[in-house]
Amino acid sequence: MIFKFEPYRICEEHCDRGSSEKSFKNVFLLIIALICSYFYCTDIYAGEILQRIKDRGHIKCGVYQTAGFSFLDKKGNWQGFEVDFCRALAAGVLGNAQNVEFYKIETPQKKKSVEEGYVDIVFAMTTITLKRDSGWNGDFSSVIFYDHQGFMAWSSLGVRKLDELQEKFLQKEQGPRVCVLSDTTTEENLQDYIKQNALNWTVLPIRTSQGRRDAFVNRVCDLVSGDSTELLSEKKVLTDIPEKLIIFDDKISREPIAAFVSAKDPEWFNVVKWVILLTKTAEALNISKANITTLDKESLGAEARRILGIEGTLGRNLGLDPLWAYRILSQVGNYEDIFERNLGQKTEFGLERGVNALWKEGGLHYAYPFR
Repeated sequence: MIFKFEPYRICEEHCDRGSSEKSFKNVFLLIIALICSYFYCTDIYAGEILQRIKDRGHIKCGVYQTAGFSFLDKKGNWQGFEVDFCRALAAGVLGNAQNVEFYKIETPQKKKSVEEGYVDIVFAMTTITLKRDSGWNGDFSSVIFYDHQGFMAWSSLGVRKLDELQEKFLQKEQGPRVCVLSDTTTEENLQDYIKQNALNWTVLPIRTSQGRRDAFVNRVCDLVSGDSTELLSEKKVLTDIPEKLIIFDDKISREPIAAFVSAKDPEWFNVVKWVILLTKTAEALNISKANITTLDKESLGAEARRILGIEGTLGRNLGLDPLWAYRILSQVGNYEDIFERNLGQKTEFGLERGVNALWKEGGLHYAYPFR
């Protein structure tokens, strides 16, 4: 049964402005909430952005073009770790993981692109910080990837770690030049590190990733700083250059990476948050893309049965149908599927899970209960 109310429009036409309008809206919202507690009302549950996505038929996803995380393959198709999370949202909300339009977003555009509705969500290698969480007009999802800030240099520089770098430039009038993306946590972390250690380094802030890459290749800077996985991606991009690149083992920050959405629609934020958490819980329950179609429903535990829509009404709580999670896991997979497919040991990056393993394997990823 579907109920559709337009309390704001009714009030605009028939109510006085001020407190009477506010009271009228509150009464209608209370009535809607009471009705939704008894009926499955997808249209009512859907907030402004979530409903717009359903009406449009696809999700607008902002990504930061980085090999392994979000990139175009040889056929012009978007692939990558963050891309798969966009596709998981499309599978859960719209029924098809392919119903996504991708937009390349540089760091200075992340906040504005979401606030102005250019995209529905931004992944784009975005670090959660207190300043961003409290100052941007939006919300961060649960963490999808734990990273750290590192450094990369040409082998001709003759150093492999920061201590060696400092020693090399100790007697020189000018310290090393470091290229970094401007207006980022990377730039802020680097300035903090330089100040804390009283270093004679020159920071060269560059607006775009391509600009930073060009500056590094043209030896405008001696080394480049960024998230470690981003540097690994850059190293893969620059494989056609004969000289060897060295990524230092030094870590100077913590970088919890998450999705960012507008604060205008709590329902959309909840969907994003729980889709990400689903991938982690499914891995913990050993429900994967490979086995989901062959699972014995009778032998599943209570939480798995709730997730797969066999019992309970978890989909209703998110404004989705009962099979939302089944579609995500069958079309995209769990967290392990996504990680291994894009970044794992069998890929060109060869990353180990490390801190990105589940809590029970010594990692930091922990999913909330699905009940």
